Amino acid sequence: MSVRLASSDTVDATSLSMASEVTGPVSPSEAVWKLIDHPFRPIDAARAIFGLTPAAARHVVGRELLNSDEALRLLDETPDMIRYLRNQLSYRNIRSVGAVLGPIQWQATITARAAAGFPEDLFICAAPYRDFDLPENRVLAYALKRLVDAGRHVNLLDRESFDDERVTEARARARQALSYLEHRSLIGVKPKNDPGTIRKLERSTDLTTYQTVLDFLPRATRPLSQRAINHLSDRRTALQHKVLLAVLATLMREGVNVRPLQPLNGVLVGGPVEYRHPGSRGLAGAHGIRIGEILIDVPDVHGDPTGSIRRLGSRSGRLTPFIVESVEHVNSLSHRLLESARAEP
Repeated sequence: MSVRLASSDTVDATSLSMASEVTGPVSPSEAVWKLIDHPFRPIDAARAIFGLTPAAARHVVGRELLNSDEALRLLDETPDMIRYLRNQLSYRNIRSVGAVLGPIQWQATITARAAAGFPEDLFICAAPYRDFDLPENRVLAYALKRLVDAGRHVNLLDRESFDDERVTEARARARQALSYLEHRSLIGVKPKNDPGTIRKLERSTDLTTYQTVLDFLPRATRPLSQRAINHLSDRRTALQHKVLLAVLATLMREGVNVRPLQPLNGVLVGGPVEYRHPGSRGLAGAHGIRIGEILIDVPDVHGDPTGSIRRLGSRSGRLTPFIVESVEHVNSLSHRLLESARAEP
């Protein structure tokens, strides 16, 4: 089957009610990115959506996170946060000989003396110290660690091939984050971002001081910006994503249980629908949009519809192939799509 391409470069993703985050007109690739279910690894999502190699996906995700506005604000304000880190006075047991360095813990002292031959000058004391391992600082440490890890991912690819200005800036910001993370006040702080720790930060009296940390967390979850997504999506990829959205909308409109999209081993999966990017080499299965026993794709960039149909047929195996050149005409396949989707176990 073959029909004409729609001219619009955007879709109104509001109709895809499976994702409350997708509203208004956005590019097809942006809509697909926003439809991915939480929680997910951005690196896996970039692989599945854009057909990147694992190393390239890590590089892109790391670079975009480090160059985000949220990361820049976090790094700009971290020195002030470190200067006023929340802390509390705590006590820890220390072993001392010939000196009492705090309240004597007699039970622990007796046990220690018994193990050492009963020296009378051995004491276990509760020594005071400033404790910085608190929820607010744990989330700050987590955010900085994400930037440090992103810097390692940026360096996975050859420096000579990927050494433009944005990469240079990303590496500099990763080094800056590492210097903050190694500050003496943060050395003993355990990085955390679990829901309980986040709630404690949100209820903290010092929330204003740490607000940029909270602002950074959503970007760490979805680090690819609109610019990056559209840059990664060539014309054919954008058309594939547009058709994928039309397929999902058609199935949902007819009551098919289309689960939120998930990246699994380089493949984007949503219920009976699978999307394999043509750049995903070495993956089992033919690339394109699979709905049960149907394989849909858009024409190749060569502009040869007959050749596109032939190449799709050669890689489809036992699947029924369709070349789709128009999002609107996905509706003409709706009966076949529904039948194939409902036949899936």
